[in-house]
Amino acid sequence: MKVLLFVLFSFFAPSLSSPLTWRLVSDSGPKGFGTAMVYDNSSNSLILFGSLTGPNATSSGPETWRYDLSDGTWSIIHDGSGTVPANRRFAYFGLVRVNGVSLFVLSHGHLGVLEYDDTWVFSLDDYTWRTPSVTGNPPGTRYGGHFGAWDNVFWMGSGFTKITSIPSRYIDTFRLTFTDTNTASWETVHDQPTSGNQFNPLVPHGRCLQGSSVVDENTLVMFGGCMRGGNGGGPCPAEDGWVFDNRDKKWTELPRCATPRIWSAMAPLSNETGKAVLYGGSDTWTDQVISDTPWPENEVLVVDTDNKDWTRYLVRAESNVYPQRRYRHAMAAGNNGRVYMFGGSLMSNDSQLNDLWLLEGDVSLTMTTGCDRVWFAYTHLHGLFMIIAFGILFPTGAFIARYYRCKGKKIWFIAHVTVQITAVVFTIPAFVMIFPTGASLEPTHPHAIIGIILMTIMIVQPINGILRPHIKEGIEKSKYRICWEWFHRIWGASTIILGLIQVTLGVFLIVPPMGVWIVWILMLCGWVAAFIVHEVIKVVCMCKDKNDADEEFEMKSKHP
Repeated sequence: MKVLLFVLFSFFAPSLSSPLTWRLVSDSGPKGFGTAMVYDNSSNSLILFGSLTGPNATSSGPETWRYDLSDGTWSIIHDGSGTVPANRRFAYFGLVRVNGVSLFVLSHGHLGVLEYDDTWVFSLDDYTWRTPSVTGNPPGTRYGGHFGAWDNVFWMGSGFTKITSIPSRYIDTFRLTFTDTNTASWETVHDQPTSGNQFNPLVPHGRCLQGSSVVDENTLVMFGGCMRGGNGGGPCPAEDGWVFDNRDKKWTELPRCATPRIWSAMAPLSNETGKAVLYGGSDTWTDQVISDTPWPENEVLVVDTDNKDWTRYLVRAESNVYPQRRYRHAMAAGNNGRVYMFGGSLMSNDSQLNDLWLLEGDVSLTMTTGCDRVWFAYTHLHGLFMIIAFGILFPTGAFIARYYRCKGKKIWFIAHVTVQITAVVFTIPAFVMIFPTGASLEPTHPHAIIGIILMTIMIVQPINGILRPHIKEGIEKSKYRICWEWFHRIWGASTIILGLIQVTLGVFLIVPPMGVWIVWILMLCGWVAAFIVHEVIKVVCMCKDKNDADEEFEMKSKHP
């Protein structure tokens, strides 16, 4: 009876004007997370593949499942024997249509230590798997990136792999265009920037485990994910969203709105041009998070890729029963703006889920709310402490020692030592906190290399200051004192220069809002200008003093 009512409602609901509403479709299917799922319009069914565990099974396998939305039944439509893709999770997937035939495309992915780079299609005409004849340069081995499909084109990109000597994060984008049901060609539409693009704010950083969707033939959108680890670095979870336009091959960053998260899911709204819905994801999965505003169970976000903006909605639920907060789930777009959501992992205890939900209704009738949220991570605290230390205190201490000695030895020396010690107090906890939180980088990363050099200088420089040869009044400086002064100056200057570079690289890595960029660039330019101006003044004054001395000597020579 429940299934019959749902089927009847699903046919008549589109004619009803109501807000976006969640409805439970089934809670008796297989369990799974990281599953691939598409909607088949011809049979009004959902097709699923990838590490699914049936109700009476003890382990998952490569079976292909079908949920018939017309009669509300689950069935295995391919038992996993014969020619089939290996069982996998976090594959790239989508539904393409070519010559009147719908193909479920499945590419790459992983399971345990196994990672894949193959591409398969499942024909929704005869329910068979096969590997198409593919030309062009395919993406390398990876899993957990952005993907989607539109018409006869399948998109994929980003993600990560652990099979390289240093685990890699990607931010490239590929399109696989099908000319018939057995033939397709890869095209690289956005190549992989150097080292996963960690230092260019105009392009998204290399990442994995983000939500993504293709909303039309030229536009892909993605949100969040994880940037840390491998040869990359950055927030995990991330809070930035991006739109890629294939017409000009450019990325555009979206305004910040959703709570940072990984393993969210997205699907296009079939009745809204250029829009996609974002739901779920883990906002506290990593140890980087200090505090955040958890996304509420009645929240979905809709991105408008034409206007480059988010809208946050508070949706309803039938009988006031909402999906449990989850991540690693799958979403697929149905007809008339419907969106289906399946499985995933429960946020509270990580258990696998087997429920299937429908989200439908009129977006324009749904209550909206603002993008207010609180999120603070150890990467932010690390960056704040380092900006205070290397962006303010260390340069200030050096500034005092070089340009304000005329204020009296006790004053400038005490100020110099006090400021430098305070900088060290901020630096040590900032350095230590990156290790237990998983925010540390590979030793070969430029930010890590400079950080180790700076910590070494920071340890040696105070010891060097304590062991300095003292100047005795009325006695010329010893050669040891002269050597010490040059050593102390060179190491001090290295600290200032490397510190400013390090902070700049760090600002790139944490992917901050534009306001942070502006403030830091102004600070950096301010310091550079201040040092140049004071250095010019110092040189001018030295020349003037020398000229005055020469003039005085000349006068004495003429008038003994």
